[in-house]
Amino acid sequence: MKFHDNYSSISDRLKEYYKLQISSNTVKSVIETFLVANSQDAEEKTLERIKESGGIYLMLDGQRPNNGESSLWVFTDTITNRIVHMEYLSKASWDILVPILKQIEEKYGVPIDAVISDKQANIVKAVREGLPGVPHQFCHFHFIKNLHRPIKTLDSHLHQELSSLINHLYICNIPAHVSTFIHNKTKQDIREWVKPIVDDLHYFTRNRSRDFDIFAGYNSYQNLEFYLKMLDILIESTRKIRRLHSILQKTKNYLKEALKRYKPLYNRIKTLIPLFNDIRSILAGDGDEKGELKKKAEVWKLKIISLYEKISGSKLSQDIKYKSLLINSTLEEVLMEWVRLYNSHKSGIFKFKRVKNLPRSIFALEQLFSVESQHFRAVSGKSQVGNLIRTKGGEFCLVLRNYEPDKIKRTLINCDLETIRIGIKHFRMRPRKQSESWYYKNNNDLNVLQLYQKIQNLLASR
Repeated sequence: MKFHDNYSSISDRLKEYYKLQISSNTVKSVIETFLVANSQDAEEKTLERIKESGGIYLMLDGQRPNNGESSLWVFTDTITNRIVHMEYLSKASWDILVPILKQIEEKYGVPIDAVISDKQANIVKAVREGLPGVPHQFCHFHFIKNLHRPIKTLDSHLHQELSSLINHLYICNIPAHVSTFIHNKTKQDIREWVKPIVDDLHYFTRNRSRDFDIFAGYNSYQNLEFYLKMLDILIESTRKIRRLHSILQKTKNYLKEALKRYKPLYNRIKTLIPLFNDIRSILAGDGDEKGELKKKAEVWKLKIISLYEKISGSKLSQDIKYKSLLINSTLEEVLMEWVRLYNSHKSGIFKFKRVKNLPRSIFALEQLFSVESQHFRAVSGKSQVGNLIRTKGGEFCLVLRNYEPDKIKRTLINCDLETIRIGIKHFRMRPRKQSESWYYKNNNDLNVLQLYQKIQNLLASR
């Protein structure tokens, strides 16, 4: 389970490391027995720890495996870091959640002192009605994710357009029957000559964005802008090689026109990224007891409003309605949506300052759901794992969230599974390969320099 292997792979691992001949069906039976036994043992331990702590900081979120089917709702105490309740709900309206909150308090005999969740209307009302006066912290991760969504939409569109542009350039698709030319009485293949340029251009659009940090479209545009300057130098050096000079000149002109066409979209993204990073930095700060973070966030909002009014030439309405943002959304529309989001969240994103050790986000639960889905995909070899999550997801979440190596070993031995008595060997996990940075910071990284040197050598040999 640690390696998210399927049952056959686990069987092979046992054979290789322990010289044990155990079938994949037996492995499956062992794991399923353990999941059930662990879930029973986990409840007893959780009850003890929460009674010792004297209160619950409740983190909750739901995961829907497939549209139109029940969601797995996980309720976690962040003080003890234990799952206190799990339930499959076909409907999670506020009046259904309120009895669950009461049930958790009755089960553990301690009050819920604080709640942290995303800002779903049903959760907000359930806390307000079922736990009046209890601080309700809105998840920073979901708030930031909502702010990031319009930038992601615009940047993805820019990246897609630039990728398509590169793929359809003539220089990247020179037909074989017109690929040769004569220079100094020698037949040359133009495709071999321009290959370094083609490699560079494809390299710009081959990688993906990383949420909040790397914007593929934005970086691709910057790289292509810089690359035009390199092409100018190359074009100047190929005046005596007419065929090559012509292709490079046309490539440069086409790229220049395309970048001019996408300049407004690039400028929108360029304006939004620093503003987005500003609010991220503010929410990540510690501030003080005098509401310093909230003051900084209010200054950020005023900055957004000021920019909106400067661009649009009109005052921002106090009653802002939600509007779905598309790839052609204007900068004013994005700024207006950001103000609306901030106004709707500001009552709950600073509650963590009032409650000691209250987390700012439910990112831990998001990670839990993500690992759970990845595990079942690896085990089953299928992309659609909704049925597995519905039948075994809860038990698996308990293992991941309440992971204690000694307890897991004890639980397995108590199940009287002879194969576990051999002792547990810790495998070394292969270190994750660091992704290659694809934004050029050094001119020496460019393949085009190879072509420039080749041209200089050819001209020198005349």
